[in-house]
Amino acid sequence: MKKALIILGVLLAVIAGLAVWQAHRPRRTPAGQVPLESLNPQNLSDFRKAFNNSPSSVRLVLLLSPT
Repeated sequence: MKKALIILGVLLAVIAGLAVWQAHRPRRTPAGQVPLESLNPQNLSDFRKAFNNSPSSVRLVLLLSPT
């Protein structure tokens, strides 16, 4: 019984460690793709200019919310 609890504890620690690593690992975009950015009041005008730069091309804005 004690050995099973130790194994379970180790497995839970490994799973928790993998979850933390997944949440905080460095993010990379594919080669040739512009890096992802978070919008804030300081860079909103730059985003608006880039978005409106080519009205004939298809553009997509993806908003993600944790709620």
